[in-house]
Amino acid sequence: MPTYGIEMRAKPILTVLRGAQGLNSPSTLTKGLPVNADAVATLKSGMVVSAAINGSTSQEEWVIGWTAGTIPYLALQDGDHFDVVSANSLVGYSCLGDFVLQTGYFKSADSYPIDTPVTLDGTTGSIKAGADANDLPIIGYITESAHDLLDGGATGYPSVSGVTSGSVVAFQTAWVTAGANHS
Repeated sequence: MPTYGIEMRAKPILTVLRGAQGLNSPSTLTKGLPVNADAVATLKSGMVVSAAINGSTSQEEWVIGWTAGTIPYLALQDGDHFDVVSANSLVGYSCLGDFVLQTGYFKSADSYPIDTPVTLDGTTGSIKAGADANDLPIIGYITESAHDLLDGGATGYPSVSGVTSGSVVAFQTAWVTAGANHS
């Protein structure tokens, strides 16, 4: 039976505000991999993902969150998006790249003033503000503090529909390894 209307999602999709040169550009640090079967339904656009070897297939796959010893990426699509399922490949934007990324997956209890370092919130797929006491790597610096895209443009940001939470932050990707001076 056909359906119609707006499909509501929890958060806006990942927006690449700067640095996107096309997915097939050799100078863009992106990576396409299959999504781990356990993450297909729960991996959403804008989440932090890591490449991990699947023990059964011996192939790399995306898993949600950050795995120590890997470079984190942010997912461009949802794990269950028809294009991802059809191609068996989800695109991730590397934190080693030169991007400004806007995501709704961030620890909302934190404060995000401009130039605040951004680190990883474990295996949740979210980011969090500040250099961490656990000495996690820094993956970027805030360029636009937390704001709500559901305000209808009242704060100068474009409005978005189809989401239940329009709160987003934007950050410039950077990579400062764990153990480096985070000050």
